[in-house]
Amino acid sequence: MAGYQRNPSTRGKVHAMSDLNHTTDWFRTPRMWMSLLRLIRHHPGPLNIWSGAYSTGEEAYSAAILLDLAGNAGRVIATDLSPDVVEHGRAGLYTAAPSVENYVVDGQVAQRIRDRVTFEEADLRTVRPPACDIALVRNVWLYLAVHEQHRLAEAIARTLRPGGLLVLGGADTFPTVEAARRRRERIPIAITRYFRPLPSKSDPAGMLWTPERSASSKAPVHVRPRIDPTAPKGTPE
Repeated sequence: MAGYQRNPSTRGKVHAMSDLNHTTDWFRTPRMWMSLLRLIRHHPGPLNIWSGAYSTGEEAYSAAILLDLAGNAGRVIATDLSPDVVEHGRAGLYTAAPSVENYVVDGQVAQRIRDRVTFEEADLRTVRPPACDIALVRNVWLYLAVHEQHRLAEAIARTLRPGGLLVLGGADTFPTVEAARRRRERIPIAITRYFRPLPSKSDPAGMLWTPERSASSKAPVHVRPRIDPTAPKGTPE
């Protein structure tokens, strides 16, 4: 994908972030995925999704399944610091869960879903994010130093296509946008500097954020989102 470059200097090195507990699940935080599915269904063309620090791979494949459910021909690029995690994701070997029983057959993710996902090694502290419409960077901000948070938030804001979304996790923000607005100091300041939350009607989980500033200037962005949160929403499957 255009704009994405691995940092070869991280290969073989031990980083503090490599000690993260690589734990995730299929469609973790279901309300967020339901909101994302409704928005994706109203997007007119293929979407590129970046899953940064995707842990054991369920998040990346959940995104690919979401594209499949929405009938969107997009792709997912998934990056993680751990070479073992990257290889695990590429193999696509998982225990099936009720939510993905049609997509994990005989212990392996279906080929058409695996074909949508590219797995690569990358460190969030130095990565150049891929050009994408949706950036899934969830539950990792607290592991970054303040200057690393600022670098990553700015890099994502500059890389996201117009109207793109940054998706946070439960450890990154309050459970609702209203609570986030009341106590913004609990959200990393780097995020609030470059992004603003979608209205709660579009995102009850309070985890979808859109760039506040343009990639080339510090002026606020005033564009109609390509993923339109004001469009009528269908019922997610």
